[in-house]
Amino acid sequence: MENISTEVFYSLEAALKNPEAVSRLDLHYKNLTEFPKEILKFKNLVELSIYNNYISEIPEDIYILEHLRKLDISGNKIKTLPSSISKLNSLEVLILSWNEICELPESIGEFKKLKILSVSNNNLCKIPETLCEISTLEELVLCENELLNLPESIGNLINLVELRACSGYLKQLPSSITKLPKLEKLEVHQNHITSLPEDIGNIKTLNKLRLYNNLLTKLPDSICELNNLEKLILYKNELKALPENIGKLTKLTELNLSVNELNKLPDSISELKNLKTINLGRNSFSQETKVHIQSLLQHTSINWS
Repeated sequence: MENISTEVFYSLEAALKNPEAVSRLDLHYKNLTEFPKEILKFKNLVELSIYNNYISEIPEDIYILEHLRKLDISGNKIKTLPSSISKLNSLEVLILSWNEICELPESIGEFKKLKILSVSNNNLCKIPETLCEISTLEELVLCENELLNLPESIGNLINLVELRACSGYLKQLPSSITKLPKLEKLEVHQNHITSLPEDIGNIKTLNKLRLYNNLLTKLPDSICELNNLEKLILYKNELKALPENIGKLTKLTELNLSVNELNKLPDSISELKNLKTINLGRNSFSQETKVHIQSLLQHTSINWS
């Protein structure tokens, strides 16, 4: 692949003049109804963008593009993926968002170098357990599907830094999620989650946790062990109380508890010295309680509306 141009080609015609020199091809918004077979002639292709077209199928022989590192086929009409797609052994980024995909192939776990996988805004009802065999995965985006649960073996994704599974039908999180040693961002808002794993505090690397618009009535005490947590977004749940040790979240800068059923906060909240903003609107605090909370959080901006 020496002497390959870094130029981005925006048409097949231009690219076909010197196929071996093509490493980056961008055919988005071309009104394509089929995956152009000519693309398979670009043996040195590293990045392929064919998003926002009308393509319904990916060819079985896509694995011919053995040097491909990034494939963006979002915003098309794809319903299924060929099992051979996981033979793209150099692939690091796969964007499948905004399609009509109902299921992922069992072979999905065979990727060797995949770091980013996005399948948001599809019709997925489940994720195959084999996906959790992609040990290189760093970012997984599953939002806006019809997921009822996440794979039980998700804890095997030892390099996962970001997990987004918002806007689905999740009722709980698999317990193995607490074994993810590098997870920094967890977004599972707008689901039907009623409880969190009791040992969620084991995710020591977590710094952003978005749980808003769920059905949580309480938080496990171990959540107070998330000592790297900076943002905790919990609005629009059914919380009646917070753990007494909430003050242990000393790195917290943003806390949103609005639209819950709280009538008091633990006094330990005064220990959140880095807390810049807290939203407490639409709860059940008396005026006396509000005055007390303000005395505990004198250096924090409080939103009561």
